[in-house]
Amino acid sequence: MKTRATLALAVVAGLPAAASAQETFNVVYSWEEVIAGTITPVGSPNGVVDPGEAARVRLQVTALVNGSNAVGQNTTVTNPVTQQPVTGTIKGIGALTYDIVGDNGANTANGTWGGFIGGFVGPTGNGAPFSAGTVSPGTVQAGGNSIFGTGGSQFIASGAGVTANGTNNNVQIFRGVWQPADYSARTVNWRARASVLVPAGEQNSVLVAYALGTDQNTGDEFDIYVGKYIGSTFGTGVNIPVAPAPSSLALLGLGALVAGGRRR
Repeated sequence: MKTRATLALAVVAGLPAAASAQETFNVVYSWEEVIAGTITPVGSPNGVVDPGEAARVRLQVTALVNGSNAVGQNTTVTNPVTQQPVTGTIKGIGALTYDIVGDNGANTANGTWGGFIGGFVGPTGNGAPFSAGTVSPGTVQAGGNSIFGTGGSQFIASGAGVTANGTNNNVQIFRGVWQPADYSARTVNWRARASVLVPAGEQNSVLVAYALGTDQNTGDEFDIYVGKYIGSTFGTGVNIPVAPAPSSLALLGLGALVAGGRRR
């Protein structure tokens, strides 16, 4: 029996643009309170970013077809050689490029960013499925209310014995620490969008095995890949409350005022 290996056409330009409405990248958001300037969680979180604290924001994605894991499902792509439609099998996430924007770019989301370790790029290198690819936490824009170009791509070497990484279950694509410019009372919404740095409709893609090739030396078969752009479900983002003072301190201050009034 011939062994199967993988060949990736490491292309972004030229990917077929057509995508089914049922094929999408689903983005999930979460956050936690950390001590400002660190990635250390606060001891007693209260769901609000108080003075001396910051928010560690996390984004994850899953490529879906009809609401289920896209990897292993069939899809239609354009054969780049014949330019004819063919059926192939999705083998993994191909690439993605997003912007992360606070309050639609308003000054209420201004602040500083840091602590990107733990996102795409960790202490041991790029995380799956981008271990053999390229990653970027993006570029923080002036004021800190948005990040452009967060993303990564799975570019794998061609040849027998090479396999695309099929990791596709809430893949962590970003983790960074946002500290607000001030602690005035408000709720800041952070949400991803298709990046302004790429053409419309080309913010994320999957790798599709659409044909077989044969190794000239061994006779082994390998999958031939093409990328396919599909849609995105960015949702409503994540809301992060900010307060001018910890509620416990506010209560202590109120208690002192009451006690002082009784002594008069």
